[in-house]
Amino acid sequence: MKYYYPAIFEPKSSGAGFILTIPDIKGCYTQGDDMENALFMAHEAIGCKLEGIEEKNYPKSSRPEDLSVEGYPIGSFIQTRREYPRF
Repeated sequence: MKYYYPAIFEPKSSGAGFILTIPDIKGCYTQGDDMENALFMAHEAIGCKLEGIEEKNYPKSSRPEDLSVEGYPIGSFIQTRREYPRF
């Protein structure tokens, strides 16, 4: 089964790269040197946070209209790209 989680991309203050927050998954943050790397890292961060959790206990995804991204001009939904271990 595929899952989609919203991601907020915040440009780094240094101007090089992005900090990503996956608001629906507690403590799920990562960063990337560019957009491509940031997307890759987001997939990995989600995978790490969901690994070992029963599928029925995966966090529910927010609706885009329920998220506040004021000040963060870039938002996207990240599709999990692999199956995670299930019990």
